Amino acid sequence: MSGQQQIPYLEERKLIKRWSGPWPMLANMAFTLLIFAVTWWVFQDPRGIMRFYTPYVGYNYCRWWLIILIWMAYIFDFWPFRRDCVRSAHPLQKGLVLALVSVGIMIAMIHGFFEGVLGNLPFAYFNPAQLQKLGLTDFYSTEYAAQACMMFAVIASWISPAWLVALEGQPWAGLSQPVRGFSIWLGTFCLSLLIYFMTMHNHMGILYYPWQYFTAICPPYWEHFAETVSANFHVAWIMCCTVVVWFMEGIWERFPFTMIKTPCACSSGTCRSSCGATPSEDTAATRPPTGAGCMWARRLSSSSSRPCSSSSTAATGPTASARRSTCSSVPCW
Repeated sequence: MSGQQQIPYLEERKLIKRWSGPWPMLANMAFTLLIFAVTWWVFQDPRGIMRFYTPYVGYNYCRWWLIILIWMAYIFDFWPFRRDCVRSAHPLQKGLVLALVSVGIMIAMIHGFFEGVLGNLPFAYFNPAQLQKLGLTDFYSTEYAAQACMMFAVIASWISPAWLVALEGQPWAGLSQPVRGFSIWLGTFCLSLLIYFMTMHNHMGILYYPWQYFTAICPPYWEHFAETVSANFHVAWIMCCTVVVWFMEGIWERFPFTMIKTPCACSSGTCRSSCGATPSEDTAATRPPTGAGCMWARRLSSSSSRPCSSSSTAATGPTASARRSTCSSVPCW
């Protein structure tokens, strides 16, 4: 796979303002606020149509829709849609298709996996029907099940983008889709599940009377230093971590971590030159596209099973280029 193809679609696209001055930003903000007001009244507002904001039912859907969009755009890079289709499709057509796909995945995760599988097999608190069998009212059964599912989405919406921003998708960054996407997704999903058990499961154990001493540590371990038994204490700092991740990605452009250089596999190589290339060969043709970052520079060829030899460092011409293609790593500019 070429370096250009490995650049995520969100990084390779170039957005051009339609008008000069601040008018595009103001128009975009006004349009976004309009969409928010309409969708809030339709889906969330207690005086609206669907009245999801109870609050946990509506918040659960919002958090899960967010994490599904992160998975689709950042982890799977819009796979299984072809890159050419993503580039050329009209924004309305593309947005409608991706929105419908994301909503379908969201419903499958909430009502299929968490409620249907986890709620019927290991954990009753993920399924409102199971909670009602234990004597809870319909309202509290729905709220508690939605809260449990939402808490996992809160963790996943922090871990998933953090893995890409902090680790740049390693150790699977050199793989192609969908192997790369499923590897990162499975790794972050399992890590999120572990954090959930350490931060949220205890909270679910104290929601019911009597406290579930045999299945959770009650009161939770954070009671004394947090001065609360609620897992909202963890939700608060996890949300702060999530905000910092998006600050690093969207505003600071991963600075100062972009100053970290990856040395060449060759003993005499440097970060500013291609693996085995001399400084004179470090031209614009060998450098990655602007803004591509380490994900471009660390691509591996199919024959990258051995590091450069000393002879390839001194050689020039086509033979040297072939030898340099066998480097085990390419430097990060």
